[in-house]
Amino acid sequence: MQRRQSKKEGLIKPPSGTARNIAEKAYRKFVRESINCATIWNTVKAQSILGDDEFTATLMDYLNGKRDIAELPKSQRYVDRPRLDKIFSKAVLQDTVKRNEKILEAVNQHGYKQRDIAKHLGMHFTSVSRILRQASMPTK
Repeated sequence: MQRRQSKKEGLIKPPSGTARNIAEKAYRKFVRESINCATIWNTVKAQSILGDDEFTATLMDYLNGKRDIAELPKSQRYVDRPRLDKIFSKAVLQDTVKRNEKILEAVNQHGYKQRDIAKHLGMHFTSVSRILRQASMPTK
């Protein structure tokens, strides 16, 4: 294979008909066409599931059985958990008792971190911790 020197860059380039050159041109075209396209990463769930809600729903039974496996990241174990704004609706936020019940639910059932809940609710994380501690205390 003959190589020719590029006058612009001082680099040696393969002849324009080679497989590598054709692949590079195709890749550059692919990148140019993809620049203004929507990204697929906005729809990825749990760092690894790419698909619509119907597809994700088919995996829920399987994933629900894996929630106790600490080696799996929480984002993958709790892929079907509701978003915090769904858990804490306006009606819930207006009632302190309901809010506290939902805090307990968000931590125990949906695997949210206390700090994430506190940030969402505009509270200090120690307040969320205190609410959880009080909820776990036996009533007299």
